[in-house]
Formats: sequence, C-alpha cells, structure tokens
Amino acid sequence: MKRKSKFFLFFFLFFYLYSQEEMPVEKKLNISGEIKGEYWFWTKKEPEFKLSDHFEGKSRFLINYENIYLRAGIFLYQPSLPKKSLKEYYYNFEYSHPKIEFLLGNFYQVFGRSLTFRSYLNEDFRYDKVLFGGRAISHILKSDITLFAGKMKNIIFQENRYQYENDTTDQLRGGEIIIYPFSFLEIGGRYVRLNKEKDITPRAFTEIFGPSISFTSNFFDFYYEFAEKLSTREVIGGRKKGYGHYLVTSFTFTGFGLSLEGMKYDSIDFGGEGYRYNDVPTPSKEGISINRGRDEKGFGISLNFTPFDFLNYEGSYGYLQTNKKDKYLKEFINKINLKKNEDFNNTFTFEYHKKKGIEAKVDITEELKFTNEAKLSFNNHTFGLEIPLNFSSDDTLKYKDWGINLEYEYNPYFIFNISYQRTTKKVPKYDYEDKWLLLEGTFFITQNITWRIRIGQERGGLVCSGGVCRYEAPFSGIKTSLQVRI
Repeated sequence: MKRKSKFFLFFFLFFYLYSQEEMPVEKKLNISGEIKGEYWFWTKKEPEFKLSDHFEGKSRFLINYENIYLRAGIFLYQPSLPKKSLKEYYYNFEYSHPKIEFLLGNFYQVFGRSLTFRSYLNEDFRYDKVLFGGRAISHILKSDITLFAGKMKNIIFQENRYQYENDTTDQLRGGEIIIYPFSFLEIGGRYVRLNKEKDITPRAFTEIFGPSISFTSNFFDFYYEFAEKLSTREVIGGRKKGYGHYLVTSFTFTGFGLSLEGMKYDSIDFGGEGYRYNDVPTPSKEGISINRGRDEKGFGISLNFTPFDFLNYEGSYGYLQTNKKDKYLKEFINKINLKKNEDFNNTFTFEYHKKKGIEAKVDITEELKFTNEAKLSFNNHTFGLEIPLNFSSDDTLKYKDWGINLEYEYNPYFIFNISYQRTTKKVPKYDYEDKWLLLEGTFFITQNITWRIRIGQERGGLVCSGGVCRYEAPFSGIKTSLQVRI
C-alpha cells in the first residue's frame, strides 16, 4: 500500500472511531482548517521558462480530541510547464500532555537561536523547511527535553517557480535540553547529527553541538549561544572543525530600549551546497546574509526612544563582513513616528544600505532611501499615503527611484491599494523596465473568507528573510487568491 493511501486509511479510521463514541459535554472533538488557492496569469511572457500561468493550492486540517491531535494537508503547484509540477502531502499524529509530547509525521523544529538547527515554514517568503520523522518532548524537573529523528525537504519559490532546494537521503538526529534552575535563568545544550549517503564511512558523519545561557530581569536581558561543528573532509578524510558565537543583550526602561548583538561564524554552515539545516542570525533588518555561516562576523545596534506620547524614534545599525572583507553589508535605518491622536499618524523613514559582493552581477550597490507614510482614520474609514524616494547606484550606474502608494480601507469589508513606481534609468536587474503600476484589492467576504487580487506590474529584485535570499523575477499580469478558514 502506498504511503499516502496508508495515511488516508489511518485518518478516516481515527475519525470513525471517535465519531462513534458518546461524548460527554466536557469532551469535545474540534475540527479546524484552512484552504487556499492562488492563480497567476502572465500578460507578458515570463522570460525564464516562458510561463503563461500557474496555480498553487494548499489545505491544512486539524482534528483534536482531548490530548490527541491529527493534522493533514496537501500542497499543489501546477505551472504551465507540466514537468515542473509539485505535489506534497503533510500529515502527523501527536499526543500532547503537560508532562510529555510525542509526534510522528511532518513537523517543524528550532533549537536555540538556530545556530545548530532550524526547520520552519515562512508562507510570505514562500519557503518550507519541513521534517518528516518523529519527535518526543518532556517537561519534567524544571527542564524541557526534546529528541527528534527525521529527514528534511526544503522547497523554495525563486525565479517564478517552486523548486526543491534539497530532496536527499540525509538523516538527521538531534536533541536539546533547557534547564530552569531559577525563574530568571535558563541553561541549554543541543546536539544534531547528520548522516549523508556520501560519508566515507558510517562514522564519518557531521555533528553540530553547543551550549547556551539566558538571563532575564525587569530591565536587562542577556543571551549567549556557542556552536561547534565537526565534519569529515571529503576524499582525504580527517575531521574538519567549525564554530559559531552569537550574543545579544538588551536594556529596557520606560520610554527607552537599547539592544546590542554580535556574531562570528567560521565554517558553521550545516547542510549541503545551496541549502542549510541551520540558519545563523544576521544583524541585517532586511534579512540578508553573506554566506549563511561559512565565513561571517558582524554586529548590530537597535534603539527605541519615546520621549513624548506623540513621538517615537526607532534606529538601527547593522554590519556584516567576511574575514577578508571582500564581501560586506552596511545598514543604517532611522524611523520617526508622529502620532497626534488615535486617528492620525505620520512615519518618516531614512535608510542607508551598502552591499559588496552580495547581489549577482553587481559588485557594489548603494542606496539612500527616504519614505514618508501617513494614515488618517475616522469611523470605519482609513486613508493612507506613502511616498518613497531612493537614490541608488549599481557599480557605476546611478539612478533615482521614486513612487507613490495610495490606500483606502473600509473596515471590515475591503482594502484597496494603487501604487506607481519609476526609475530614472532602465536597470539590468529589473529587466530594463523603468515603470510599474499595480492595483490591489483585498475583500473580506465573510469573517473566514478572504479574496485578494493584484493587477499590474511588479518589478521584483533581491528578496531576503532570515539570512535566506532569492531573486524575485519581474511580473506583469494578474494574481488572485481565495482563502477559506474553517
């Protein structure tokens, strides 16, 4: 019997057995879920694969009875090139008790601040790092202990199509313990082992491990994590070492907050070529990483200051480089928010970004960004106006980038946006286009049904989240989606 057939048999057997019971009032079977479909239509041929349209659909359902949880879902992707289609099933069975949890199937897991391991789903970024296997968690004696075993499959959307980052036979085994000796102190430790098919011998596996400590008080927080990686050199054998340090501390008082972070990574990249099983933190608010833990060091500073009720300032500076400084990024962001009352607020943002060796085909990029955003609300109506002005340079090419965005919201029925962007020169990374007009509507048909539609042009570019970056190709056409919650 095929894997998916076994799952559906188990799913309906579970549902049938519990539906036959006479349930007391206090015992209740809960069913919830979500169904979403999205359709894209290109009015201008997609340049890379000559796509004319694509459909993607996803559904997720949860059945819960007391301490038992059964989840199931499916993801479909069907572009106009049939050979590029994807279909993935998601399901798991979980028993959850205040003292112990046990799960079989698909799941997500994060250890610490992700130096050793991170499996997660980011739907906005269209990135799925899902595990298939088993997990057990205990909550006893002022501690949390987690053990898991499984295989990971990474699916990412880039260059206008979904594709597998990795679909390998890699085996992952891991564990984490967090101890709470006092209410203000946490001490942790974690270990993850990776078995690859190409390992020279069964003992030539890759392992990553390390401790952490966290201290929390009314006005001061401190966190430090260390990770060490041991792997085997290909062909010649012998152990290869890597390490990573991450530290963050913050001070918080009434109307004032300050956060400092620092990181240094040397060969801590854990996974394979083009994909990772860990995601090391980055100081970039844009989510940019240079090489995701292979050779990076940097720091970040964030400040939040509210001297008056109507005035708030947020500022941050982030810097990241390789040891040889042949690649680096600088990021300086200032945001001032003026809020006269509950009905009106105005936000002015000033940003400076410089990147070397980050974007493909461009050695140095530099941007100076000014944005003013205002919102006015009364009764159920909200009006918004955003005006961005950017001064950019890609190597020797210098140009200005400006636009306007208008928004109207009639709560709780719909939101309507119209935006226009333009550059003073035709830039290669935007496929030599210089203007983009986009209309967008969001309609809340009921409390659980939402319909969205976008008509026009999107210019694309480099998009990053959590240290993972992808190139988003320009788009011209129609995008529409329907989301139903149960």
